[in-house]
Amino acid sequence: MEVEFARAQRSGTPTSLALIDIDHVGALNAHHGHASGDYVIRLLAEHLTQQLRFIDHVGRYAGGAFCVVLPHCSPEDAQHAIERIRLQFQSQTQMINDRGDLGVTFSAGVAGLHDAPSVEAGLDAIDQRLYRAKLAGRNRVLGNGDE
Repeated sequence: MEVEFARAQRSGTPTSLALIDIDHVGALNAHHGHASGDYVIRLLAEHLTQQLRFIDHVGRYAGGAFCVVLPHCSPEDAQHAIERIRLQFQSQTQMINDRGDLGVTFSAGVAGLHDAPSVEAGLDAIDQRLYRAKLAGRNRVLGNGDE
């Protein structure tokens, strides 16, 4: 992340960050077992790596959360990309078990890393947007224009 931040600052090219968190992962673990929660985390990791560009970076952040760095991508384009991935993931996880009652969603916050004074400020911005997405009802992506 530090490397991409330095590159964006030096070149002036847009670079975006996204923080993605599986909604209600604690309840998922409680009702369906930790194996189901682990499966959904792996499924999201696979889904992200398949749907993101080869130049994007994705890593586990904490619990059911992932941080994504999207070089050469404006915050608006990043928000659209993460929204597309959210919709695909939601439809994919509706068929996870034989009862069909395990629809899993995620919420995300997106911000421009190139606009931030530091990596920490960029992380704070996406964390605040993720928090607001959760407060607004979950299963949504909030970005720069959603203040």
